[in-house]
Amino acid sequence: RPTWDDIDPSKHRHNLYLADRGKIDYSTVRFGFKRKIVVNYLRGMKKITNKTSLIRNVRIYCNERKKDYRKFMPETFIIKSRKPKPEKGEGKAQVPQVNSSELKKKEVSQSKNLDTKKTKTKKPRESWLEFRKRQARMSKKKPTHKKDERELFLAAHEREAKKKGKIANAWIAKSTLGFKGKDIKVSTNPRTLLEFIDSFSGAWVIQKYVENPMLVNGRKFDIRTWHLVTAYSEEPKLKVYSYEEGVLRVSSKKYVNSNFEDDYVHITNNAVQQSHPDYGKNELDNLLDFNDFDAILKKNLPSFRDAGGQKVEKLVERHIWPTINGIVLETLRSIQDFLLPQPCPGFHLLGYDFVVMADGRITLLEVNLAPGTSETLVNKMVEDIIELCIDTQFPVKSPKKNPLVNTDGKNGCNLSVPDLTGKNRRRKSLSALPKRRVEGKRRRRKSLSALPRARRKAAATAKRKRQISPTNKFFYIGTVSQR
Repeated sequence: RPTWDDIDPSKHRHNLYLADRGKIDYSTVRFGFKRKIVVNYLRGMKKITNKTSLIRNVRIYCNERKKDYRKFMPETFIIKSRKPKPEKGEGKAQVPQVNSSELKKKEVSQSKNLDTKKTKTKKPRESWLEFRKRQARMSKKKPTHKKDERELFLAAHEREAKKKGKIANAWIAKSTLGFKGKDIKVSTNPRTLLEFIDSFSGAWVIQKYVENPMLVNGRKFDIRTWHLVTAYSEEPKLKVYSYEEGVLRVSSKKYVNSNFEDDYVHITNNAVQQSHPDYGKNELDNLLDFNDFDAILKKNLPSFRDAGGQKVEKLVERHIWPTINGIVLETLRSIQDFLLPQPCPGFHLLGYDFVVMADGRITLLEVNLAPGTSETLVNKMVEDIIELCIDTQFPVKSPKKNPLVNTDGKNGCNLSVPDLTGKNRRRKSLSALPKRRVEGKRRRRKSLSALPRARRKAAATAKRKRQISPTNKFFYIGTVSQR
């Protein structure tokens, strides 16, 4: 926007704070000063964008409500790498050794030249209340999540192998720190996956690999959708929006339910596929938009019916989006205690990855903290985010029009004529007016703050809706409230 100025947040008061990849230092955000501050990051989002935290929180959320998380996510296990951590000082530059006798001589010579005497500073005595607080902090044991689920994974692998009609029993290992298709391995051998994890460090997840995905001309694809979460209202709740345009990320090679070592067949991330010689041969950047998705669904699911047994025609509108929006709200509600309340107003754009199975079911793969966007959508998406999240909070006041200013531009200039007739005109006081006119004027002078809270809130929301253009592609799907 032309009215924005780029400043140093640690030295100047500001309204908008933009952080890269969710890294924001709240100590530099200058609160107060009777000034509204908005950030592009919501604290607590890493509880679902981190793969181990996502499955842990979704499990707890579903167990409390007696639900099965495997209805919208693959079966997942958390694995801790057994690779020993490097010792302290290992890998650091070695400090050259100095003779200790020479150091003592230098210290003695320096101490003789010093005229000032060292004085011992006594620490202030700890009060009883501070002692009790320190004792309580030390007695509290922090919850540790170092449980390794290797045995559970091996038992699940054996259970799946006994099922009849299984073509393969493939599982996929992912690192919690991996992104852009890195540190991923697919295999049918559980020992191979565990050895692969133990060759690295940190926490990993092993998921059941989707062996029967829906295909596009014989190639595998997944779905990337974008969802916006805002925290602006005074009440402890978040509003969630979805971007109406998603993309299908298609692989470069034909899908086969074997040869799981080939990443060009099984991993559809663009960072992996762009190194293949056939990248972009069938589709631009191996991407398809949702306009082509309806035709793909009709071809693969010609007689798809909903839970009520009725045939569904517009599958993207009637089946895909309702299912995706429901999964998004469930994952956000699983971490609502970490999200609310926020330290300051803000917004956050998340990227969700899904896979559609051959029978039309949708399963969630992962959530991205700082998602990438296709080049065809990025400009419009950024404009819609600014309009929805920033312009509504900092509306630009339009200058008042002066009826005595000529703005037609016919003479090549604008003329301003002073109102000489009303220069010395006195304003009539309310005491000089009749009683009926006085009551009418007082009613008209009532401010918005004098209205009831419900009417004031409705007026504020109506004002925001007027400021959002009808071409904005973000649509509201629900709220996440504090328990």
